[in-house]
Amino acid sequence: MHGIAGLIVLALTWAQNDASSKAATDHLIGLQQSDGTFKFQATEQHFEGLYSILGLAILSDRGWCPAVEKLVNHYLTLQGADGRPGAKTYKALFEEGYIGCFLAEVALQDKHGKIKLPGDLRAKLRDSITRMVPYFEKSQGASGIWEYRGGQLNGYKETAVALGVLQFYRMAEALGVPSPQASIDRALQFMRSRWKDGGFVNGDLEKESSIHLTPACMAALLWVKGKSVSDMVKAGHAFNERREQTGYLTQWKHDEYDRIPQNLQGQARQLVERRQMFGLFHLCLTYLRERNPKFEKIHKQVCSLLLANPSGSNTWSSTIGTGGATAFAVLTFNLAKRDSLVFFWPDPSKSGGGSTGAWLGAQLAKAADKGVEVVKTAANTTASGLKLKAKDVLQSLNGTEVADPEAVGAVLSGLAVGDELIAKVLRDGKDVEAKTKVKAMPAAAARWKEEQLKGWW
Repeated sequence: MHGIAGLIVLALTWAQNDASSKAATDHLIGLQQSDGTFKFQATEQHFEGLYSILGLAILSDRGWCPAVEKLVNHYLTLQGADGRPGAKTYKALFEEGYIGCFLAEVALQDKHGKIKLPGDLRAKLRDSITRMVPYFEKSQGASGIWEYRGGQLNGYKETAVALGVLQFYRMAEALGVPSPQASIDRALQFMRSRWKDGGFVNGDLEKESSIHLTPACMAALLWVKGKSVSDMVKAGHAFNERREQTGYLTQWKHDEYDRIPQNLQGQARQLVERRQMFGLFHLCLTYLRERNPKFEKIHKQVCSLLLANPSGSNTWSSTIGTGGATAFAVLTFNLAKRDSLVFFWPDPSKSGGGSTGAWLGAQLAKAADKGVEVVKTAANTTASGLKLKAKDVLQSLNGTEVADPEAVGAVLSGLAVGDELIAKVLRDGKDVEAKTKVKAMPAAAARWKEEQLKGWW
């Protein structure tokens, strides 16, 4: 079900998770020190870039607040002359891109009117993001990935490193900072080299596709422009669905390290629990970014899993520490709000988020023969712009054949309000083509009750 019905479900989900999310965010804020960094236990890993995940989580729950402001100033102070976003050791490389995403998120929220930054801070953020783009371009390895530098894993190539950078590039582009297409293409080529059986292999040491990394790759690829990744996205969906059927959503631990050579298992074991939180969040984010109706069901299952498996009072734990795990839990809960972060949106360059996205404005049913039959249309909608009427049969939208209403929803999920939509329709035995600009759900339809929206897209 699309539109308001989905929003009602999401609102109920958010109401159920609200208390846990707010208490968990209190825990994260309580970890912050006066310089903007976060204090973790001695046994936990300290990644400078990990703070950005905590920052995104706090921002998703509290908006612009002193904790977010302190972290922004910390990163601006820490940034190197070469544009490097503050990572001090090779271990932080995995999340350098996410530091960029956090700062770009703040700038985009200001751009879209969600928050209002002081003029001097707005200018500093713009300068910081502008300098990061060439840094990532220059530091990219010949293979297309950003390799670890220094330490025992010097030269190690981990697919996950590309994800933060690719998403940062798109966010910077939405701020008007041009993305280096050649760098994006090289990163995608590397990701394609790690694409196996529909999923993605993460590190050099791993032999099979990761159930945790694959959803994150999917979420990042959904933000890449063009059709160069459509085959990987389609196969990734099938991979995720197979994993869901084998119990991925009910497994709190996973023995992925058992597939790695014996002498390297100890090192790999340290990553496993962290990946589970990472993977569950990105599984939900994938469905949300493409406005897939499956989001509501999967998100509810994941939130139930989180609430049933805390490590303490409104906290979660993993080998990366309670801070990182709890931050991913908060981010997962707050996906129910859809537009709390630009980072959740289908397209960071468009305002409005999932709750005001493309809506056809037609009640649909699978046609008896081929295509999708129009049952009824609403005024002042995309459907009325296409001049659709009852008994028309949709054959394709923007060149994509549609066999059922869900296929129509999939096409709409990739569009934003204002985009062009071209429909091929079978009407009274004749082929007709129509085009219009995509519209959001009008206010009159937004007031419909849930049962009134059954079958509407």
